[in-house]
Amino acid sequence: MKIPRFAACLVALNLTALPETRAATVMSYAVEHGGPKASTQTINIQNGQVWTHGLGDDANVDILFDESRQQAVIIDHARQRYTPITDDSVRKLTSRLEGMSYMLRGLNDQIKQLGPEQKAKWGMLLDGLPVDAIDEAQKAVAGLSLESMGKAQYVTGIRCEWMRLNLAQSAPVEFCLAAVDALSLSTEDRNALQGVIRLSQTLLQRAQGLASRFGVNISQSDLDKLAGIPLAIEDRRGKQRLSMTLSAIGPAKTPLDPPTIPENYRSEGLKFW
Repeated sequence: MKIPRFAACLVALNLTALPETRAATVMSYAVEHGGPKASTQTINIQNGQVWTHGLGDDANVDILFDESRQQAVIIDHARQRYTPITDDSVRKLTSRLEGMSYMLRGLNDQIKQLGPEQKAKWGMLLDGLPVDAIDEAQKAVAGLSLESMGKAQYVTGIRCEWMRLNLAQSAPVEFCLAAVDALSLSTEDRNALQGVIRLSQTLLQRAQGLASRFGVNISQSDLDKLAGIPLAIEDRRGKQRLSMTLSAIGPAKTPLDPPTIPENYRSEGLKFW
């Protein structure tokens, strides 16, 4: 299951010692991706933190969110790297990419005519941006729109509303969003999830200006509709259908163990590519 890292900003990391352990919640999702058996993806909530071990098929990536810092960190154990995600880091990234988009707008046709070596040189000048991906990205987001499907569903007894993300050149992605208050969590765990949503909304707003340069115009009212927790996701874009459905939610039976950053891991800046 391929999940874009930037879209995956559900989480973050606390670099300080943990406080005394209190009540914790585990959310388990059944994941079907073309195979005969469903796998399980869990989201853990404890002490104001939200995290998951492994990201889709990549067991080497951990993500953790810290509500007190409003910060997320992606930890890549295979590469021994970690990437902090904050409002400031996303603001700087989108600002840099907007500057690149102005330059590339006049050069796009010329770049298409370049050979691999010349394209690689341009990529180095553009902070590693794969120049071939620019045209592909424009095609991928063409006609992108968000709409309410006007139907509700109960998943493990929790009510959610179905939304659809339309893409001109592929099948839509559908997801069922629930309000955090509908999850019957402790005040602390509910606040942690609300923090995830606030950070996600901030990141989407920062990216809104950049997306408009690729012809994507999603209104603030549409972004507001995304302020929820997905209980079910249906993605039919690839050859194999991807489905994620909340299968269980409840208190952790034992204290949870959030991911940490080993001392030898290096920090790297946030990128979309």
